[in-house]
Amino acid sequence: MDHMKVLKRAWHILWQYKTLWVFGIILALTTATASSSGSASPGSGSSNNNNQNPPEEFQPFDGGEFSFQENFEEEMEEFGRVTVETIEEYKGVIITVAVMAACFLFLLMIAGTVLRYVSEVALIRMVDDYEETEVKRTFREGWRMGWSLAAWRLFLIDLLLFVVLFPAFVLLGFLVALPAIITLAIGGGLAVFGVVVTVGLAFLLILFGIVIAVAMAMLIEFFRRTCVLEGLTVIESLRRGFAFVRQNLKDIGLMWLIVLGIKLVTPLAMFPIVVAAGGLGLVMSGFLGLVAGGLTGLFVGPGAAIIVAIFVGLPVFILLVAIPVTFVKGLKETYLSTSWTLTYREINALGELENGNALPEPDEPALQPA
Repeated sequence: MDHMKVLKRAWHILWQYKTLWVFGIILALTTATASSSGSASPGSGSSNNNNQNPPEEFQPFDGGEFSFQENFEEEMEEFGRVTVETIEEYKGVIITVAVMAACFLFLLMIAGTVLRYVSEVALIRMVDDYEETEVKRTFREGWRMGWSLAAWRLFLIDLLLFVVLFPAFVLLGFLVALPAIITLAIGGGLAVFGVVVTVGLAFLLILFGIVIAVAMAMLIEFFRRTCVLEGLTVIESLRRGFAFVRQNLKDIGLMWLIVLGIKLVTPLAMFPIVVAAGGLGLVMSGFLGLVAGGLTGLFVGPGAAIIVAIFVGLPVFILLVAIPVTFVKGLKETYLSTSWTLTYREINALGELENGNALPEPDEPALQPA
């Protein structure tokens, strides 16, 4: 198999067939797993350093004429008191809104799941169709390709794999921890031995998990393509996909390594985009937050003004950063899906050649004259 040919063809399709981008962006939005977290530690000046203070003439605010910290704390306490009273007064309304929000999030999760699997099927079928016909389908036509029984089957494949693998690893984790649990319960010198055994088994379990993750990363792509392109049921797709990977492990393994390299390089390529988007986001969100906070501060205290500034500025910052990042991730999803589909087609074509099912050469008649 010519892997470079597949990658170049996938790159060509990516830039020539822009309708695929829409489904790739939907896939990026609905399969996003990255999360960010941050922590902040409030700082405060020392209040027990009277013996080290400079002379009184160098402390212009020791007379109590101005104290921003005390003023801010009073405003925040007042804001908190009003908030609690408001919650108590409108408790029923708040509960109703919370239930409606939970229902909305649940419906949003269902919609995201539907969009994800329809987009996956659409990408696979549109690329396969483009290779067969050289026709670029519209978004509506692509959606019709994706809205099919195959999308439901892809969901069932993922669900079945989760139902099988997750409990299995939970059970293995419990068995790994069992020696430490038993020996710690018994006590004595066996406790150290039990912990050592558990640590060793945990290391083996991690290695086993890595092997399973690598195997599933290769298998899942062909579970999906055998299901979508061959119209197989869930169990048949699993069997066919497993046999397909086993018979072509060398070519598929090399493609997986190339895809892994692309996934590792992508964050580095996105770094300048994130920096530029983050800078623009800070400027715009900071400006809008200051305007909103300043206007709020004309009517209420600084505590509420700061909160309003955060609520206005933070969504703007997230939006300005998320849009370009999601767009690039959508292109990546489109390119990778196209590469795997072309890999599947290329291996199938090579298999037909090896089995003698290729078309006859143009200079040779298909049938000998009588």
